Amino acid sequence: TTQRSLAIITFDEDNYNDPHPPQRVVTLLIGSAVVRRGYVSGVRYTHYSLLRTIEAGLGLGSLTANDRFAAPTNDVFTGSSGSEMGRVAPPSSGAGCAPQRLAPDDCGATFLRVKGGKGALSGLVGRGMGSGSYGGGRAGVGPGAPLVSREIVRRHDPVAFVVDSGPGSLTGAGSVTPVDLRTRQAGRAIAVGKDPLAIESSPRSGTVYVANAGSGSVTPISTRTLRAGRAIRVGSDPRALAITPDGRTLYVADAGSNEVTPVDTRTGRALRPIKVGVEPWAIGVGLSGREILVADWRSGRVTPISVATGRALRAIKVGAYPVAMGFGPGGRMAYVANFGSDSVTPVNLATGRAGQAIGVGSGPDAVAVGQGGRRVYVVNGNSQSLGLISARAGRLTGSVKVGYSPADVTLAGGTAYVVNTISGTVSRISAVTGRRARPLSVGLYSYPLVMSVAPDGVTAAVIDTYGWQVSLVNLRSGRVYKPVNVGEFPVAVAFTQG
Repeated sequence: TTQRSLAIITFDEDNYNDPHPPQRVVTLLIGSAVVRRGYVSGVRYTHYSLLRTIEAGLGLGSLTANDRFAAPTNDVFTGSSGSEMGRVAPPSSGAGCAPQRLAPDDCGATFLRVKGGKGALSGLVGRGMGSGSYGGGRAGVGPGAPLVSREIVRRHDPVAFVVDSGPGSLTGAGSVTPVDLRTRQAGRAIAVGKDPLAIESSPRSGTVYVANAGSGSVTPISTRTLRAGRAIRVGSDPRALAITPDGRTLYVADAGSNEVTPVDTRTGRALRPIKVGVEPWAIGVGLSGREILVADWRSGRVTPISVATGRALRAIKVGAYPVAMGFGPGGRMAYVANFGSDSVTPVNLATGRAGQAIGVGSGPDAVAVGQGGRRVYVVNGNSQSLGLISARAGRLTGSVKVGYSPADVTLAGGTAYVVNTISGTVSRISAVTGRRARPLSVGLYSYPLVMSVAPDGVTAAVIDTYGWQVSLVNLRSGRVYKPVNVGEFPVAVAFTQG
């Protein structure tokens, strides 16, 4: 009130950064002059836009291409002369740069969107910015760096197939990087479709299947030849996969077309799609193999599908924004994590009825059922905890603190492993006593999202999304090996024998 000034109040994104529902970060600009009173902007801005605005107001230079070519918050101000925090002049142009345009795609800045089942990442990365971008960068693996090209995956070794959702250098498509679990080395990246998000391994056919959200397709990859087959057209925005125990049918959750597409794995043909609820985000097979269960994100319901008839059964109401599921032994019970209502809903697949919702922590985003089905583990993404649920009592019996922004839980050898995205760690909790062991570090700012255990039960792979790498872990010794470089923004992994 006594000087020319501008106060900016803003927030970071929450831990579940995905377009469904979209991130809308509250940002307030309060000025002593030239700020439009009561104005709400309809322009899409980022935090780089705020930095660009502040730099211009103070007469400072930019730090990187991220803020240099970000759109300043011009429409918020009433001034037109560029003074008093009014209109911000565009940066001086380089070759091929139009100075009158400040859209993120102009002058060497690219908007990247990475959509994941359990999480997503978005922001601006300048082309050629090297290893400093995105916090987890390393020399030689920054934006524009070539993918590993050596053929060093041995044919009969166990292999982890890592889905790289970024466009890389493969004609704008995503890729899958095979990683030899014995040598801990990556082989040549395999080109798939655009924006791949999920991968599933067939137990019988020697094939892994990749869901390409941006292409509306599924790419089969031979685990013997490490070559991609012809893409299979499915519905819009496929983002989750499940395969029957006999390996004969692959089910694809098409979030954009509100359907599930069965695929005959013997012929590679897509069958007639099955209508389900709005935005199916997660899909799983009951352990009996008789039912497919689909979590309909926008509907707040789950839809069972009969494997025998290929028809959807009556939808079952659960909580708001169901995002993940775990299945009990025998396939009778499913436990659905409801991100929007801070609860887990037990569902009896035999009767098609939901039980009483169980209140847990804030933002549950992953769930796993212990051996014997007596205990259910739920990750509370916004309250940094692992909830312990008694299946018999149908209630929360305890909670264990984990790291910051947990995103996944995996059970192996009597231990629950929780991936903590922002902490860059994996918490270890005894499934018997609930006691915590020392967490495993997989790299600060590598933003791990997913952990999966290989068929041997000893080796685990942690997907470090911002680090463009995968960390292999020996679960017996607790040793974390040197990270293996893969492609841009890995988001999923599947295991099979080479």
